[in-house]
Amino acid sequence: MLPIDKIIANVDKLPSLPTSVAKVMEVANNLKASPNDLSNVIKVDPVLTAKVLKLINSAYFSLPDQITNLNRAIILLGVNTIKNLAISTAVIGQFSKTKHKLFDMDKYWKHCMAVGVMCKKFSEKMGVDRRFREEYFIAGLLHDIGEIVIVEIFPDKLEQIAPRIQAGATLEEAERDILGATHAEIGAALGRHWKISDNLVAVIEEHHDPQIAGEHAQLVLSVYVSNIICNQNAYGMPGGSAAPAAPEIMAKLGIDEATITETLGHLEEELNKAMSFLKTAGG
Repeated sequence: MLPIDKIIANVDKLPSLPTSVAKVMEVANNLKASPNDLSNVIKVDPVLTAKVLKLINSAYFSLPDQITNLNRAIILLGVNTIKNLAISTAVIGQFSKTKHKLFDMDKYWKHCMAVGVMCKKFSEKMGVDRRFREEYFIAGLLHDIGEIVIVEIFPDKLEQIAPRIQAGATLEEAERDILGATHAEIGAALGRHWKISDNLVAVIEEHHDPQIAGEHAQLVLSVYVSNIICNQNAYGMPGGSAAPAAPEIMAKLGIDEATITETLGHLEEELNKAMSFLKTAGG
């Protein structure tokens, strides 16, 4: 078992987010910032500019007309969505080459995308402002980022974690036993190292053990429930929890069986669209 300070030290050795992305987050979080301010920051990074425009024109958004102007894209999709696209591009790009024989990366991203798609659908049902629905997809997409961090910085530990899961332990039990910390805690450490928004850090840290109340509760609980449903319906990862969410959580979100059934019925179709998001962000 590794001491938590050693785990944090290893996480802190990972590269920081690109300066342009950090600046995008800073500008986007400034309530007085204009779309033009954000555009000026993104334009400094030609690679980020190209990826954001490519994402906007991908099948994921299915916009009727092609958008070639960054200012128009920001006005159309909103500052918050553009910020989340920039974060996702940087995070996925950071780990796009991570591989391990005991870790199924394709299955991992399919799970994360499924959680993100379901979470965004739930946000629509819950009446979340359109400007913030993309945040629900991004939260689902990034909730398990700690798993890739483990593959990246502790690849040898997978040799010990995998057999415990095969023997019936949950993922969190196996990680705690071998590492002394779970992927949720390790992922949150990365989120703080990268200074991503508090709500996304809360999702990463609490997606297995959420707080029912609090500033970020609705987003965290949405990811928590989506994660469980995906684990129950062939979109999970080995050792992932499939224990039903407490009725009070479902009631708090206003999610019933009919909503779940409807969402699952369209999930594969929406996943195909989301795949273009993943390919563009990581490519």
